Amino acid sequence: MTQDVKTWLARLEKLSQELSCHAESPTRQNPRMLVIGSPIYFPCYKIPFLLEDIGIDMCGFSHEVSGAHIRSDSLWETLQTQIETLRPDGIIWHILKGQIEYDFELLRLEERLMDLPVFRLETDYQYQDVEQLRVRIEAFAELLSHRKALQGGGGK
Repeated sequence: MTQDVKTWLARLEKLSQELSCHAESPTRQNPRMLVIGSPIYFPCYKIPFLLEDIGIDMCGFSHEVSGAHIRSDSLWETLQTQIETLRPDGIIWHILKGQIEYDFELLRLEERLMDLPVFRLETDYQYQDVEQLRVRIEAFAELLSHRKALQGGGGK
């Protein structure tokens, strides 16, 4: 603290320089994730809030699976379109406990998408697992960042 404006500005400039040394590189971008599977917004909002808090760019989401079908061609068509247009770095396959029809689709997805990382995230409506989910999602995001850096940083 100081009453002198010039001293205050000098200290502010010094602080800005110190902070800029710790800032992320402007060329580094947050991983872009496509979230597929069980609905993530209602009634359970923890997944989108968690992704935002971690710094993940959720470029799209979809939950086209019908519980009446084991195979969902509409999900696959939607997913193909989203991958081509949004160009995500990875996919989070969200499954609410008990919705096993999404697991059937996950097996099909993994067979078709050999070069796009897929992360299966199972949770329920409770918020007790948020920190465990945070650790797992952060690890997946770090893997995607390393993968992106090895590919030249430009994504796909």
